[in-house]
Amino acid sequence: MGVSCVMQWNAEDGKNVQQSIEDLQRSFEKVGASKSGVFCVECDTYQFINGKAGKLLNIIKNTEYPLSRFAHFEDGSNVTTDGMITNFLAKLRQFWQQRKAARIECRGNRYVLSDFILKVGVVTQGANTRGILMEIEYTPCVYAKECLGLLTELFQSISGAQVLTESKLLQQMKPSDVYTAEHTALQYIELFNNFRKMSV
Repeated sequence: MGVSCVMQWNAEDGKNVQQSIEDLQRSFEKVGASKSGVFCVECDTYQFINGKAGKLLNIIKNTEYPLSRFAHFEDGSNVTTDGMITNFLAKLRQFWQQRKAARIECRGNRYVLSDFILKVGVVTQGANTRGILMEIEYTPCVYAKECLGLLTELFQSISGAQVLTESKLLQQMKPSDVYTAEHTALQYIELFNNFRKMSV
């Protein structure tokens, strides 16, 4: 586990999502990355129904951490749990109900380039394609502030004209803050929420 930066990748003008993914994968291979499998990040949203304000709970499932689930409450509280949380929430269905058609996921290919793991995937919500996400992870480091320069440099060597928009989460981290898998989940939640707000 290292430090990851998750970002939205904008499709080039005149190209669809699949063509843009293929271009990005060729860019990965051009810099020497080799394909090492597939990945999937899923987000299910639950709503608290016995209250005036319908609070939300997002549950992230990441194939990189198959036994863990990352729960993020709307008020900012986070908890890392095991896969049984969905069974637990099912028993509490009079309080927490899964939102219909709210599942959003990112599926794609995973690449390795020396100390970096590169992922690019298509974001879908139901039958609708929402966009493209790219994740770059630098594995030897656990302090985000120490390796953001490296992540930015690698992104620029791959991206061409695209501009890296750093996650608010990474910008707010202190130099002494240790990066965890929960930080990656929070970046995905932030981007998934942005995709949900977009019209189809």
